[in-house]
Amino acid sequence: MSLDVYDDNGHVGFARFGLDKLSTDGQLDALLRELPAVRPTAAEIITRACYQTEYGIFNHEQLGSQRPLALVAVHPKEETMEGSPLYKHIRRFYNYQIHAKFGLSLTEFLEMPPHLVELLYDIAGADATQQEQVGRAVQRQMNADMPE
Repeated sequence: MSLDVYDDNGHVGFARFGLDKLSTDGQLDALLRELPAVRPTAAEIITRACYQTEYGIFNHEQLGSQRPLALVAVHPKEETMEGSPLYKHIRRFYNYQIHAKFGLSLTEFLEMPPHLVELLYDIAGADATQQEQVGRAVQRQMNADMPE
């Protein structure tokens, strides 16, 4: 994932995201002053569109008609794939050596039901812990057998 660190609007993963608005008197401020009471669903839609426009995520005023599902789309500034469950599973597949221990390819593993995936993680983790304990015991024995 590439991010422009110098982007004035930042990214949701940046510590300063949301602290600096594009304007000091924008749509959200106007809504709070002028909008009459609306139903909660309408309020959520209006607020989300204003928020995304004001913080530079997506400009609904200029581009809204070109992308009707923009409110529910993932925009580059909201992209958090790096921390997604898919990335986590790929890393754990590698770290736990699932392929070597169970003979599964990554695609086979990712297609498994979540409860079986977690079971394989538990088994592989317990196996790794046991191997580590055996390794430490061997190391202690070797240290004990060495003359001082």
